[in-house]
Amino acid sequence: MPRISVILPVYNVDKYLEKCIDSILNQTFDDFELICIDDGSTDTSLSILKEYANKDKRITIIIQKNQGAGVARNKGIDIAKGKYLSFLDADDYIEATMLQKMYEQCEQYNAQIGICKAYFYDNVTSGVKPCTFSVRTDEIPDKECFSCEEIKSSPFHALMGWAWDKLYLKEFVLEYKLRFQEQRTTNDMYFVFMSLLYAKRISIIDEYLYYQRRNVSNSLSSTRYKSWECFYYALLKIKEEMEEKELYSKYGQGFSNYALHSCLWNLESLPMDIAEKLYNKLINEWFDKLNINGHDDKYFKNKNEYKKYLDIINRTDNPNLEFSIYRENQKHNTKPLVRCNETDKNAVPKVSVILPIYNTEEYLYEAMESVVNQTLKEIEIICVNDGSTDNSLNIIKEYSSNDARIKVIDGPNGGYGKAMNKGLNAATGEYIGILEPDDYVSLDMFEKLYDCAKANALDFVKADFYRFKTDEDGSKHLNYNRICKLNNDIYNKVVNTSEDLSTFLFIMNTWSGIYSRNFIENNKIRHNETPGASYQDNGFWFQTFCLAERSMFIDVPLYRNRRDNPNSSMSNPKKVYCTIEEYNFIRSFLEQHDILEKFKEVYEVKKWHNCIGTLARISSIYKYEYVLNISKIFKIDIEELNIQGTYFTEVEWHELRELVYNPEKFYQRKYAKEINQKKIEELERQKEHLNNELLKVQNSISYRVGLKLTAPLRFLVHLFRGDLKSR
Repeated sequence: MPRISVILPVYNVDKYLEKCIDSILNQTFDDFELICIDDGSTDTSLSILKEYANKDKRITIIIQKNQGAGVARNKGIDIAKGKYLSFLDADDYIEATMLQKMYEQCEQYNAQIGICKAYFYDNVTSGVKPCTFSVRTDEIPDKECFSCEEIKSSPFHALMGWAWDKLYLKEFVLEYKLRFQEQRTTNDMYFVFMSLLYAKRISIIDEYLYYQRRNVSNSLSSTRYKSWECFYYALLKIKEEMEEKELYSKYGQGFSNYALHSCLWNLESLPMDIAEKLYNKLINEWFDKLNINGHDDKYFKNKNEYKKYLDIINRTDNPNLEFSIYRENQKHNTKPLVRCNETDKNAVPKVSVILPIYNTEEYLYEAMESVVNQTLKEIEIICVNDGSTDNSLNIIKEYSSNDARIKVIDGPNGGYGKAMNKGLNAATGEYIGILEPDDYVSLDMFEKLYDCAKANALDFVKADFYRFKTDEDGSKHLNYNRICKLNNDIYNKVVNTSEDLSTFLFIMNTWSGIYSRNFIENNKIRHNETPGASYQDNGFWFQTFCLAERSMFIDVPLYRNRRDNPNSSMSNPKKVYCTIEEYNFIRSFLEQHDILEKFKEVYEVKKWHNCIGTLARISSIYKYEYVLNISKIFKIDIEELNIQGTYFTEVEWHELRELVYNPEKFYQRKYAKEINQKKIEELERQKEHLNNELLKVQNSISYRVGLKLTAPLRFLVHLFRGDLKSR
């Protein structure tokens, strides 16, 4: 009898099936059976299975009509002969040592469940990166075996509800009558989490042994919208069994936290029309059924998710409008909602919102949904396409066909500054707002800002904002940014920024507020039109602060600024001298208005902050040259303008003077060690990769056969060299 039964549901995966099966058959551990359940495939998957089965007696094939992976896995359990059960996905693949290492670990420690770590394999880019959240080692007891009672937080947070990274003792599975749910998707969640709750002995194999393929266009995970309710039925079954088995008192809080996370993740990742249905289900029924309602903030560990939950339950008057703000992971193929145009076409818009767009299709729906659904209806939305080569132009044209408030300006790529100036030239509103197309805003942002600006006759008003990043599992991490964190007393008061120069130390952004169009036009304020999209907002920001006499900062976060867009200009390590170009533009503005002497100290400190930010951002190969060049630039500034460091901190002023008068020391102290460490880490990664490749070769059948065939020849070679001792 085999020691492991590998159970593999197969449905229309002929592109990936051979790689999967090869990775299983080439294991260093060979005492296993491979049970392949063809789930009614309509491609060549079944033919591939039969071809392999003819060559390897360890393979058994079961053929069924299409009923889903849950049914297929249960059939595998029913005929499995092994001591242990492994459930793999047919579009993934595994390390050559996976079965051996997991089997040996479970045997050594008498474990009921063994769990390894996993890599994500990107099917589009072929990139591989570790999944950092499948096993949260900081929450797991530091011992060979443990039960869920010993996990520091909750099994629902410390471990994932996947079956493929685990090895199960079959006797344990049968004892607790564990079965996969027979539904189209999310059929493993119940099986996995209930097995974890029942198990007394769980063991972690602290190695990455599994490769999960992602971005597969026809996979079940990419077509969840066809069976979007399944996640709820899985959660409900877990809750009901926990209550039946008297486990809820121990693990109920962790379950509710996980259930909320799962609800929000689905809400944020499903297509718009499906998300709307889910939104209403959550409000009207499912939050209650899953025991999410009725708890205070202390009950929920993720405060960001709890805030989202409160937003949902407190916005029930018009759910068809409000749910769209949760569309933070909008799909490319999502259709915009058709909207009635309620505004008078001849009326002057209260706010003109400008979106400078260049290749942001991945995030553009999210931005557009947040602006077209504003509670302030009297707006115009100016979308300036700056020569996008992706689907961005089609997306905004689709929106404009449904909403007369949207203007589309299309042209060749000229850079952020030029695109913004086109939008400013086209604006007709009383006030002007800016929305970066990879960001989004709260649905009441422009109404709140407009009301504040009108009531106080402001040149501009700005609000606090969130910066956010999105995890691989869809969780969003928001970081509250207070614009006036250095002087909280200045909030909600009319300020003259042209006289109160301490305001220049506030966070620099142009997009979390709105500007009087009369103020912008009367002062001829425009962006610097350099190529690309780096730092051109600095000049615009500087002009507004130098010239505004009536401004206000409000302590309400209304804007959401993305920090995980890899294509962002701020993420481009090659854009080295953009900061210097922009600050030359700012200096020219100050000189032309004869105000350089007045603003020289704040000019210098903002220039310093942005140059230091550039040093942190650019590639290591540019750092040394950049340090030497800005050293000369700042030396000229200090000596020509007689800079005293009025707005620098003591540490900043010391570092600036070191940069100016001893740039070699500045570089060695700040960056040389960092660069050397990066080189060492890169060599270590290359070494690990080569070792893994060598191990794969040595574990392959062809290598082992070749080793046996060449043994006599190698013996003779050693004999002639005198390597062998006489016997």
